[in-house]
Amino acid sequence: MVQVSESSTATGGRVIAITGAASFLGRKLIAKLLAREDVAKIVAIDIFQVEHSDPRFCYYKVDLSLPNTGSLLTKIFTKEKVDTLLHLVFIFSLVRRSTLAHELEAIGTMHLLDACTESGVQRIILRSSTMIYGARPQNHFYISEDTPAAPHASDSFIADKVEAERQLKQFSERHPEVSTIVLREGTAVGEQANNFFLNWIRRPLVPLIVGFDPLMQFIHENDLVQYYLAAVFAKKVEGTLNVVAPGVVRMSTVLDIMGRKSISVPETVLTAGVSLFWALQLYSVSPYLLPHMKYPLIADGSRAEYTLGVKCRYSSREAVEVLAGNMNQ
Repeated sequence: MVQVSESSTATGGRVIAITGAASFLGRKLIAKLLAREDVAKIVAIDIFQVEHSDPRFCYYKVDLSLPNTGSLLTKIFTKEKVDTLLHLVFIFSLVRRSTLAHELEAIGTMHLLDACTESGVQRIILRSSTMIYGARPQNHFYISEDTPAAPHASDSFIADKVEAERQLKQFSERHPEVSTIVLREGTAVGEQANNFFLNWIRRPLVPLIVGFDPLMQFIHENDLVQYYLAAVFAKKVEGTLNVVAPGVVRMSTVLDIMGRKSISVPETVLTAGVSLFWALQLYSVSPYLLPHMKYPLIADGSRAEYTLGVKCRYSSREAVEVLAGNMNQ
């Protein structure tokens, strides 16, 4: 449930720390935030170098998976007087080392929350995914934020995101003075977006499961940026919000728009093939995500649209059409 609370700004403008600053979303947000006069400083945190010529920008190389990270982040946040944290480091394109993903997402979130407690951060925005609801045949349209997370038991990729949300919920209960927001994203599409679905459909021949043509939901990367900007500066918003574009589109229609050919494969054969290629590191999609190629997972984005006041420029279908146009140029 979204609750109302007053947010505060640092004297002279907001000081915003961004983890995962080297991601497409981090870079886009840095550019947008530095264009605002009410931002005093951006503190970029990533293991990959991020550069910007604006004097209000600084970069720290930090590995969130290391055991001493909490104390290091506390020093950084205190030194820079950070009042807002955008935690974007989550892995939306799969890695084969599940332990690495767990260290970055679950353990890294723990380090960050400890640092926020010690340094007095006033607002935390956590990046999550609508995939935590799970792709199942009994899913109804449209899934609200009040629906419990129900990822498949073997899916550690999503389980780490559920764990990070759980940690933030416990943190908010212990620290009601801190404003916390969770943004559960739909599948982002765009020139710079990167996720398992885009890896799947960018191939010339796309395998599909025989007998399934699920409805899908997307959000253009530029619309996604607008939601995060609104979450940073919203004065009376906290809680969990689904961030998706209006409308749905079938998988077969997506492939038609993208100009991709498909091949229908029995589920057992496709699962075995994807599992083998994943194990051999020849394919970038895990077999754990095949249920999303079968069943619809359509989230209700009305709460985020109303509370954050954001209107998507593109519908789900239009976002795919824009992507196809950019790729065919």
